[in-house]
Amino acid sequence: EGFDRTALRRKHGIPADQPVIYFATAARPRLRAAGLSALYLGDIHSRLRVGSLARRFWGRRYPQMDHLATYREILRSVHGFAHRHGAYLIAKTREKHRDPSFVIPYVDRLFPDGAYYPFLTLELMHLADAYIGLPSGAALEAAFVGRRMTHILPYPLEVYESPAFIPMRREFYASPGGLWDAPGLAERFHSYRRVEWEAFREWAETGKLVTDVDPAVRQSVVRKVIGFDDFKASARFLDLVEASLGEERR
Repeated sequence: EGFDRTALRRKHGIPADQPVIYFATAARPRLRAAGLSALYLGDIHSRLRVGSLARRFWGRRYPQMDHLATYREILRSVHGFAHRHGAYLIAKTREKHRDPSFVIPYVDRLFPDGAYYPFLTLELMHLADAYIGLPSGAALEAAFVGRRMTHILPYPLEVYESPAFIPMRREFYASPGGLWDAPGLAERFHSYRRVEWEAFREWAETGKLVTDVDPAVRQSVVRKVIGFDDFKASARFLDLVEASLGEERR
């Protein structure tokens, strides 16, 4: 609301005649499993069978993990999916992500941190047609704007998330009706499970670019996670400030 997609594409130099996919890059993981981060980011020789290593060294501690798809492998599949559909692939990163240099060749544009008013992430989300992402808070904006989401989850929550935040992640992201699991709005692939990694690769090679969203599902997810979906957050904040100042005057 208040964003003109054509004007936004022109502003950011994005083609007007192609579908646009927004890709959320991954923050550099602080993984508890020693060596896993190096494998995921490709810092260890690429010819190592990382899936076998994941199963051997971390499968006992994390029994749901029987595979490890590297960041580069995920990027390659996302790039292939976009290319197959003639889509322009934009990626949004942040300085703290410290993305590896190999990200750049796989995307058409890589946007760093930018303006917060207007918020660059929201602008890019508005001009895009669909969202693909690794675990990212950008899923909030994607749901709010109403973009169809595909999530790739490269490792179990317990491997990288702070214990204090795991219940929140499970409730608002991972549970049915959350940001990662809401048919008609969002689907997810656990790429640390071999069967789901193969399903993701098949999707990337043969799946359709779906852009439609079920409005009822989108509304339910947004209200569950954010509490409102009326684009009036600033007005509510100013109302609270005004009410607070009024109380002080009394």
